[in-house]
Amino acid sequence: MRPLFAAHKDRDGLGPLYTPWDEMLATGDVITIHGPFRGMKRKPLIIDPARGGLVDEEAFVRAVDEALISEMGCDVLPGEPPASDNPSMRNAGRPNVIVTPHVAWASDEAQQSLADQLMGNIERLVRAEPANLLM
Repeated sequence: MRPLFAAHKDRDGLGPLYTPWDEMLATGDVITIHGPFRGMKRKPLIIDPARGGLVDEEAFVRAVDEALISEMGCDVLPGEPPASDNPSMRNAGRPNVIVTPHVAWASDEAQQSLADQLMGNIERLVRAEPANLLM
């Protein structure tokens, strides 16, 4: 996989780090934020682990119905717990749709990392060592 960092739509001249928006849409196999579904490479996998509301849920329902996207994974929705008429929840029973209750952070590894950070912070506090300073 070759990760791309997309430029803002209709913006250029941002430097070599940024891939033009249309190129990112046309070449991306896995896209982790929303974009206009009809401009994307045919049938990408869409993943939204960031924030509810990034993906237009009604457009998502249409894109799944029209097979414009192959698969969708959401760990966040605009309202949690979701309303009974939530568009993403209407699709959650499909084999190509995964909707989880905002638990991407809850892996064993993520929880261990949080515990390690907590213990490190407590140890630094006891030793009166400053941490995470902004200069």
